[in-house]
Amino acid sequence: MAGKSVQMYVQAALKTKLTSAVTVSNVAVPVVDNPYDGQAAPYIVCNQIVERQADTFSTTERWFDVTVDSYTTDYRTQGTVTNKDIRRQIINTLAGTTLSVTGATFRACIFTENGPDFIEGDGDTVHGQCRFRIHVDTLT
Repeated sequence: MAGKSVQMYVQAALKTKLTSAVTVSNVAVPVVDNPYDGQAAPYIVCNQIVERQADTFSTTERWFDVTVDSYTTDYRTQGTVTNKDIRRQIINTLAGTTLSVTGATFRACIFTENGPDFIEGDGDTVHGQCRFRIHVDTLT
């Protein structure tokens, strides 16, 4: 684990789990670390990962609140997948699962919120969010 934050492990585990699991017309929706200006939708971003204190204040209990952002084309455009469709796939993929990546295992991926859609400033991109709480199981 030298040199890596636990958040990086959480992000890598989420990216591994979501890659190829969320699709539009049988094409995988890319999971990106940081979107660039003008990036074509749809895509998923998993970069809001915040460690929270356990309710028990035990140093062995580590929890993270994770926000998964989904971006799609304008829902008014005929024939496009809606942001709700993408979020439904994200929730079905992550909720209640164990996540793992080399060096770490996370359990109890608890679904906590499915936020509303809102239109980005460009007027063509719909942005939605869903939130999860993840428990650190093992770190090596």
